[in-house]
Amino acid sequence: NCLCFLIFEENPMAAAKGKKKGKKGEEYGIPPLVEDCIEQIRRRGLHEDGILRVSGSAAQIKELQAAYRKGKRPDLSSVYIHTVGGVLKNFFRDMPAPVLPFATYGDFMAISKLESEEEKVARAVELILSLPMQNQELLHKTMVFVREVSKYSEENQMTIQNLATMFGPTFLRKEKQDRTELLGDLQDVIAVTHVMFANDVFPDWPDDQDRHPDRPADEVKPSKVKQKKVLSAVSSWYGSDKWTKEVKKSKKDKSKSRGAVHSGELSGESSAYEKGR
Repeated sequence: NCLCFLIFEENPMAAAKGKKKGKKGEEYGIPPLVEDCIEQIRRRGLHEDGILRVSGSAAQIKELQAAYRKGKRPDLSSVYIHTVGGVLKNFFRDMPAPVLPFATYGDFMAISKLESEEEKVARAVELILSLPMQNQELLHKTMVFVREVSKYSEENQMTIQNLATMFGPTFLRKEKQDRTELLGDLQDVIAVTHVMFANDVFPDWPDDQDRHPDRPADEVKPSKVKQKKVLSAVSSWYGSDKWTKEVKKSKKDKSKSRGAVHSGELSGESSAYEKGR
């Protein structure tokens, strides 16, 4: 296993132009980290108040990310569910190139200027279909999941609007953007994300099918060569030295704290997070 099966476009301009659908050799777009986190939240987090909004254990989030980065597949079944949500959120936040490539930022932002909802949805569908196959796969998987979470909004308080507010700035962002510009664009970013989350922007793609409709089923599993390429890419994303130091520091901090999380489980009879709920 490896952290993920995808390698996003190194050249954002190439991603903006898109690739021929069904082209052999395109990497499968859904990393095990994303699959595992979504599976756990579906099993035991859909009814949880503030799921994907409430923070989990920062120390354990780093540990779990480090495990996936090393090609491991940790057991998340006993991990505090808000920590699982944090791992998923951080994955999108830490991606060096967002699922909606930098070069498409202006095109997607222009959706907010269109008058009717029908025009906005049609343009979003057009732009999404121009993305590389692996980007579409990750986007489709996440959007299906987001809509599922929103169905329980009376219990978890996570409406489509709240989810768009949370995911929008990680999905749609510029390569270089100062804080002033980011805040100035924020409402439009959220509005465009809301259009994609609230509508069916994958009309010909079944919700329960992860792979792209044009991708042959036997292309999903990567070769050893592709796995090595992925691990190399992941290493460059996070920076080996910096990441290792952060993990070591988190372990030291964790050992000094009451209610620390050990080996993927909450230690003691009641964690600090359980007491605060």
